[in-house]
Amino acid sequence: MDNISVVFPGLHPSALIDAWQDCSELLKGYGLTLNLGKGKSAAHSPSWLGLRDCPLQHPAGLEINTAGYKLMGAAGGDDSFVGGLFKEKVAEAVRLGKRVEAYGDPQGAFLLFRYCVFPKLMYLARVMGERISMDEWGRVDREMGELFLQTMHLTAAE
Repeated sequence: MDNISVVFPGLHPSALIDAWQDCSELLKGYGLTLNLGKGKSAAHSPSWLGLRDCPLQHPAGLEINTAGYKLMGAAGGDDSFVGGLFKEKVAEAVRLGKRVEAYGDPQGAFLLFRYCVFPKLMYLARVMGERISMDEWGRVDREMGELFLQTMHLTAAE
């Protein structure tokens, strides 16, 4: 297992090592091993206001994040952290949409958009919707709409 996020609501930073060891033991019971070598695991607490408040001792490979956290693909924490993750996810959807555009078959492209590209954005809308401004959503809607029209070989009037 190599993508673990630990969120500590108000716990003292020294509790991180104990919690991580408990998590490791719990996962071993299911035959899983924590892998921190890929740099995908992180710990966050709203009480860690600055680097001086973060735990000095933590498992090697565990990223200590003071700005926010990712949980099931969505972000929590500071507005800048949430906005950054949103932009990253939108860029992924746009890249995927451009690959779909190169597919060449309108019916296949429609199905790929419907089942691969749009669900990514719908999930973000459900879990992060209130944290993203209407202007930002409008920009994404226009960008994805234009990409979809190009892929389907349609004009805006159609």
